Amino acid sequence: MKTHKYQDSGWRPDLTPYKKIIDIGGANSFAHGKLDAVIDIRQPQADAKHKFIGNIDEPAIWDDVMEVAVNEGLWDYAICTHTLEDINNPMYALRMITTIATAGFIAVPSKYRELSRFSDPVFRGYIHHRWIYDVEDNSFIAYPKINYIEHPYFDSAVNSLPGQDELIIEWDNSNPEHRLKYTAINDGMPYGTETLSGEDHIRQLYKNLLR
Repeated sequence: MKTHKYQDSGWRPDLTPYKKIIDIGGANSFAHGKLDAVIDIRQPQADAKHKFIGNIDEPAIWDDVMEVAVNEGLWDYAICTHTLEDINNPMYALRMITTIATAGFIAVPSKYRELSRFSDPVFRGYIHHRWIYDVEDNSFIAYPKINYIEHPYFDSAVNSLPGQDELIIEWDNSNPEHRLKYTAINDGMPYGTETLSGEDHIRQLYKNLLR
């Protein structure tokens, strides 16, 4: 990937260099007025030439998007902010996003935010989110947000510090070194190892978030 970093919420890239921009999950896109296309499960409020309404977890919406990409060319830049943590199948969505655009920007809540009790004494992070993300070995990694993270182990291990609200990533397919690599740990399943049970393995994987 091109870059990644942790930051306070709010910074967004300069879109001036890009002529064709698509926002995935951007019903209220920060790029309002600059979009060629927008995809969302809700009726998009943002202005765009193309508006695709549907679930990005499912092929049907992407068939329509791909038809436009084939007929009009790929998008220069794809935006996906605070969407991938919500959906069932982010690996599928990421594969499609990096297929229909040549470069892009991703923002998700940081692991520090999702593992801290910043607003609720019982639940960590945002209770409705399904995934926690990290970057390891220059790859974007998805961790299913399972009940184990409520364990007191994380109480002393995690602090959501200023400047760490979001994990942001920029990618660019025109440079092989800047292409987006992504995966979900164990395809989302704790299979276990020769020495660890499935339960112990998943505990170890989640503790690795805090290395």
